[in-house]
Amino acid sequence: MPTAKIIANWKKNVFDAVYWLEGEEPFYIDQVVEYAEKHLLAEAEQAFNMTIFYGKDADWAQVINACKRYSVFAEKQVVILKEAQHMGQIEKLLSYIENPLSSTIFIVAHKDKNVDGRSALAKALKTKAVVVSTKKMYDNKLPEWVMTWVSERGYQINAKAVQIIVDHIGNDLNRIQNELEKLIESNRANGHTIKLLFANYPHMPTGQLPEKDFFEQLVAFAKKHDILIVHDNPYSFILNETPSSLLSINGAIDVVLELNSLSKSSNMAGWRVGMLIASKQHIKEVLRFKSNMDSGMFLPLQLAAAKALSLDKDWYDSINKIYRERRTKVFELLDLLKCDYAKDQVGMFVWAKIPAKYKNGYELSDEVLYNSNVFITPGGIFGSAGDNYIRVSLCGSIERFEEAIRRINT
Repeated sequence: MPTAKIIANWKKNVFDAVYWLEGEEPFYIDQVVEYAEKHLLAEAEQAFNMTIFYGKDADWAQVINACKRYSVFAEKQVVILKEAQHMGQIEKLLSYIENPLSSTIFIVAHKDKNVDGRSALAKALKTKAVVVSTKKMYDNKLPEWVMTWVSERGYQINAKAVQIIVDHIGNDLNRIQNELEKLIESNRANGHTIKLLFANYPHMPTGQLPEKDFFEQLVAFAKKHDILIVHDNPYSFILNETPSSLLSINGAIDVVLELNSLSKSSNMAGWRVGMLIASKQHIKEVLRFKSNMDSGMFLPLQLAAAKALSLDKDWYDSINKIYRERRTKVFELLDLLKCDYAKDQVGMFVWAKIPAKYKNGYELSDEVLYNSNVFITPGGIFGSAGDNYIRVSLCGSIERFEEAIRRINT
């Protein structure tokens, strides 16, 4: 039974004795549990008739005893077992599930996995309980889900905005809903209260280049909603044949403040030398704030930075030749791991999708680390959208990449 159907039945005062919610997608499980906590009992009834257990702290006998109690000054009582997957001897609940109390609504939230279908508990659940098994939503279904969620609340969202949300958050439905709720609440309060939008292209960690059309839409969006875009652009000269600035878009100077750095393009990592490009007014505002935060940089660093800025295309061609050779070795390493990747990535890293046999990038990273003494960055450290990816830096030498390949091969 879909979770929406369960809640719809509850609104009609149609209840079953046992609800078993399991599977990989916590969003729908959380929806049912949250509704049960807030709406199944009147506020005056909750003190004596609402019992909540957490699997890691709960004992199966305590849970059963709670379920067998009768309601107090109410038609029913509610017992919720959260994080049931962490409770020991969960199969002991079988005795109660086979003979539940009609005045108790017992709700079990068993996240991340399903009960073994061959077990006596699973067989009893089929006939004695309402069972919901959830699966993680595929990435290609997320845009449609976001559009539907927004439209059901009487709002509209364009496809580009949906894609930005999905790309940055991934398939964590709870987090997507939280972000959408913030946007709607902001819209209700003042039309909008967003003042800054941060962008980063060439993108880190994925190495993707922006299309000019996307930049134009970004600037138009900022103008329409009176938002200042802060664009971080430090990878523009690394393995990129067409360096570009968001400020190249017509009218961008009014709504864009762009940052760049000498750390990447001039091998000055750790020197903390960067640059800010914006309209005179925006620069004045930054300087007014910055003058109260710090003082001038050490003069030799400033002189070295000035020299770096005078370097011509030959310099960038020379460092990109080195990065290109290293990238070839990284591609060889990723092929060895059977990862998928785009060869047109730019910047100092390579972003790759892991084989389907791994649960996430952490699992692949651990396997390579413990078996081959090679560390590869799991994409999940950048957020849940990176869970099925890994990232390899191009900052190592050719010899280091060759040694990593040798170790993984042996």
